[in-house]
Order: sequence, then structure tokens, then C-alpha cells
Amino acid sequence: MRLCLKIVCVVIMIMSYVLGWSQTTQQPKEIDYEKIELYREIGLSAYFEMDYEEAQRKLGYVIRYIKDDHEAYFYRALSKAKQDNLKGAIRDFTKAIEIDGNNIDYFFKRATAEYHLADWDDALNDFSKVIELDPTNSLAHYHRAYCYQNLGNYIGACRDLKVAAHKNFAPAVKTFKKSCNTDGTPRFKGKSN
Repeated sequence: MRLCLKIVCVVIMIMSYVLGWSQTTQQPKEIDYEKIELYREIGLSAYFEMDYEEAQRKLGYVIRYIKDDHEAYFYRALSKAKQDNLKGAIRDFTKAIEIDGNNIDYFFKRATAEYHLADWDDALNDFSKVIELDPTNSLAHYHRAYCYQNLGNYIGACRDLKVAAHKNFAPAVKTFKKSCNTDGTPRFKGKSN
């Protein structure tokens, strides 16, 4: 019986050594910042080379260790959006915004994803934040106008179309002429404000 117990202990010690089950592996590993930076660069390059799966893998690795890397979240979100994973993209855009709440691109891209999911209220709020940060952003006014229109607020839609049209944003000029009177009131009835 003792011999059997000794053999089991020896086998466990050998397996521990072979498989690396020592107490030292229970300690948290040091973060290899060089590897993380390398993966970050590879992830960004993969995004720009349109290898969106690779970008998501490498940037996901970066995010695992650097929780406040808003740019990694942003580019992983863009990669997800390119693969039509808009809900996943919105989650990553949201995380990027939580880290850097004044980046217009983060709000604009999240709003665009929400817009494509027909989430008009959230898209409207994000386009409004873009306009708050940059009142001259014609594209945000144009898209917010469509959010207003889809929510039945035609006066708000015409107001934003008028702003975008005054910036000579061609699609807004065309839509404004078609949908709104020259004074900025809608040609059809809807909600006010």
C-alpha cells in the first residue's frame, strides 16, 4: 500500500514538472508590453489591410491586458462593423466612449451602427453628441435629420437638413428641396420640435 502511494506521488511530481504544474505558475504572469505593442501594430495593420478577423483577434489580445486602450476598442469595433456584427461593434464603440468621451469619431461610428440597426433614438442621441462637439458637422446633421424623420419629427428633420444644406452638403441640399419649404418647415405634417 505504501509502495503504491509512493508511486502515485512520484507520478504526480513528474507530471507536475512535465506539464508545468508548479507553484510558480500560480503566480500572475508579468505583462509582456512588447508583445502587446506588437499585437496592437499587427491588429491595426490587419484592419487597414481589410483582414478584419485577424484585427479582432490581435486587438482582443491587447484589450485583455490593456483595459483602457480606447483605440484598440475602436478599431476592433470597426472590424466588427465591417463584418456586419453591428451589435458587437456598438459594445466596443461604447467601451471606447467610456474611456474617451470626447472623441467625435467614436460617437459618430456608434451612431452609424445604431442607424443601420434602425435604433433611431440611440442614433439620434449619438448624432446629437457629435453635433454638440462639432456644430459644423454636416454629415451628423444629415443623418440626425433621417433619425428625426423616422421618429416622425419632420420639423426637427427639416431643421437639420437646412443646416447641412447651408454647408453645401449635396445630399442634404437635394433632400431639403424635396422635403422642406424654403423657410425650413416640412412640406408634410409631423411632430413639432
